Order: sequence, then C-alpha cells, then structure tokens
Amino acid sequence: MIDRGEVIYTIRKLLRPIVRLMLGLGINARDFVEIGKMVYADVALQEGDTQGGATTLSGAARITGLTRREVTRLRGVLENTPSDPGDSRPSIERVLEIWHTDPRFVTQDGVPRVLSRRESFAELVNEHCGDLSGPTLIEEMQAHRLIRISSDE
Repeated sequence: MIDRGEVIYTIRKLLRPIVRLMLGLGINARDFVEIGKMVYADVALQEGDTQGGATTLSGAARITGLTRREVTRLRGVLENTPSDPGDSRPSIERVLEIWHTDPRFVTQDGVPRVLSRRESFAELVNEHCGDLSGPTLIEEMQAHRLIRISSDE
C-alpha cells in the first residue's frame, strides 16, 4: 500500500519549483487553489475514479470533495481555456521537473545540483527541451528568478 505521508512529502517536494515559477509570474495562492480545483475536476470528469472511465458531475464531486456546482463551473472554465498557451513556460517547467527529479541532476539527498552552464545545463536543455536554445532558456529563467548564474561561469 502506498504511504499517504510519503506521497504528500513527494508532492510538496515537486511543487517547490512550480510555486517558485508561479511566484515569479505573479500567480498567487488563490490562483493556485483555483488551478488545483480545475485539475481535480478535469481528471475526475475525464478519467473517473479508480475503476476508470468518465464519471458524472455528482461522481466527480464525490471523489474530489468539490461541490457539484463547483464541478459544473470548473467544467465550463476548462471548456473555454486553451490547452496550450503557446509560450516558453512548458519548456521551463520540463527543465525544472527534470532538474528536480532526474538522478543525474540531483544530490543523494534529492536536492537539485548546481549545474555548470556549459555541460550539465546544456545536456538537460538539449535532451528535454529541443524547442528552446540554452541561452534563451537561461534568459527566461533568470527573468523569473528561477536560477542564479554564478560569476565564475
């Protein structure tokens, strides 16, 4: 059986780079809660409960802990939201996710390693974000205060 405490710990660890990105973009906690509700409603409506398959509004409300009215509202929001904003954020998110989870880029304690710009960071970008160049990605990440470049780079 999966330990709930371990899952919560892992989620908290994974959310750190996401929250850092969101804060850099001016997305506050209230916005984050709304995003979380949308994801819960979307997954429940699309995938249903653990038995799989789409579920009803009432079923989605039951398994998510949201009200039926809230699930209905969120479904409307989801239907009117483009799925791809068409900017560089997905690439930044991929870099942060890999940097925080791939054993090649984290310490034994699971903390993201300091990466050299020329070798490690370039490897990370080239492998996972072919749609952006390293310098462009570095510039974006610096603009959002997601990374620091040391003076010896």
